[in-house]
Amino acid sequence: MVSVVLVLLALLVLATDRLLARRRSMNVQVQLDAVMAAGTPLADATADHSGRGASQARRLVDTVANLGEKVSASRFGQMSLEDEDVRLLALCNLRDLRSRYLFLASRVVLPIVLMLAVVVFYTGAGARLWLALFAALSVGFLLPKWVLQSIARYRKNRIEVELPWLLELLQLMMGVGMSVDQSLQMVITDFRSTAPVLAAELDIANQQFAVGRSREQSLQRLVKLFENEDLKTFVDLLLQVDRFGGAVQEPMKRFGDRLLEQRRNRVREKIGKLTVKMSAVMILFLLPALLIVAGGPGFLGVLRALGNH
Repeated sequence: MVSVVLVLLALLVLATDRLLARRRSMNVQVQLDAVMAAGTPLADATADHSGRGASQARRLVDTVANLGEKVSASRFGQMSLEDEDVRLLALCNLRDLRSRYLFLASRVVLPIVLMLAVVVFYTGAGARLWLALFAALSVGFLLPKWVLQSIARYRKNRIEVELPWLLELLQLMMGVGMSVDQSLQMVITDFRSTAPVLAAELDIANQQFAVGRSREQSLQRLVKLFENEDLKTFVDLLLQVDRFGGAVQEPMKRFGDRLLEQRRNRVREKIGKLTVKMSAVMILFLLPALLIVAGGPGFLGVLRALGNH
């Protein structure tokens, strides 16, 4: 039932988008005609139109954020934003108050939209209608959190993928005489595309260190946030070098080799599980076909022999 409502809502959004696109194209054509008549440069007119569209989008986001700010001041907002939600927002790199306001506003707007869609499109009545409305209310309230959980899961997985690359980059930079701070800053500025999640988190740690927090406090935030043992070992290594100094290339090399070996072991484990799953698939689908091909002619021969007698 919920899937039907979501499909109908998607169709409604698609139709609305098509209508808006058609209206925008008509407005653009009218503006082009006016530009050609007035002799205004085309680039200026297009830039003006795109600027107005961006400003309208910003106004819409600001309106939703203002709604979320009002909701946050209410008892419902305090009950809707739990500590787990704040942690999920931090995991998704959404730490400012504006992100919290948008999250709270989405928990108010989405249930209303889905319930309106049920009222408009659902043809049932009585208990079924109330059940559909309750399902729309529940899905609309929980959907923002599900999205955040999905993004947080993706970022946690990216940490495991990016950490070996970060170690390789740090080894190369420290090998040419750069300090830990210089290497981290270069990763943040010049190699952000190689490790985007870790670079963003290290950038926040550097900002906190610049405003007065200790290096340990700024880096331990990563450990508490992502709860990754390999990341904890990496942070402990950086803190040890920052506190006592010394050569860090060899420890990082050994740590990187260990991470690569762990990744190989995880790949082998996944391959082993996949082999077991494929065995079940082969038994269900390939074995009957194999029996038909191998035993079919003999079975047909037996039937012919019995028919002749």
